[in-house]
Amino acid sequence: MNFFFRDFVQLGIEKDPKMLYTFCNVMVRTSIELAQVTREGELRLNNNALDYRFIDSFIKLVIVLLGSFDLNKHEFMSKIFEFIKVKLDEDHSSLQLRFNQKPYYRMLMNILTAVNMSE
Repeated sequence: MNFFFRDFVQLGIEKDPKMLYTFCNVMVRTSIELAQVTREGELRLNNNALDYRFIDSFIKLVIVLLGSFDLNKHEFMSKIFEFIKVKLDEDHSSLQLRFNQKPYYRMLMNILTAVNMSE
């Protein structure tokens, strides 16, 4: 894990909010999409078959970022929630009846729990 953060620091991601927020936006989108598809790329229709590892890993990364870098917590979390809201709205509009809110619920509940526990 130290190598991962060393590379982050070398990229300057903790000092460049635009780069950090772009990274987090990609992570929100990717973790939600990967939770909902199989390895073959098919949409998982059964809630019991959703793979939450990606969402859980992203939440852990958010907590580590908050603890490792000198970030404005309010601004950072506002951006994360904004990315989740935009992705949720896009998916709801495009998937209609096939829309599954479970990955979003998992992400939001885990963020709120983890951030409050880390204080």
